[in-house]
Amino acid sequence: MKTVFTLVIMTALSISICQAQERGNRQHRSPEEQAKIKVERLATELNLQNSQKDSIYNYLLIFQKEAKSENRRENWKQRDTKIKTFLSEEQVIKYDSLQNSTKSKRSRQKTT
Repeated sequence: MKTVFTLVIMTALSISICQAQERGNRQHRSPEEQAKIKVERLATELNLQNSQKDSIYNYLLIFQKEAKSENRRENWKQRDTKIKTFLSEEQVIKYDSLQNSTKSKRSRQKTT
């Protein structure tokens, strides 16, 4: 009985360590890497032109370096508003739907 209990505890401990490592990898990206990943994702989803990619990338670099964690939600709203200025009307609609789907995915992850 003690061995079964020990195995269960060891398994739970190793699973939690693996999950912590997976979460930790995302947080160590440089601002340049984060901006590049975001622009690539937006380019795929919104069919961005090169000038739009460059403008959004440059803005995100500045945003990543200057954003404070204290007002994170407000900073994100400002970021989204500024990104929308680089997009066409159709792209803004797609961007909004993309943001809403991302929010719903996050809320589902929090509940599980």
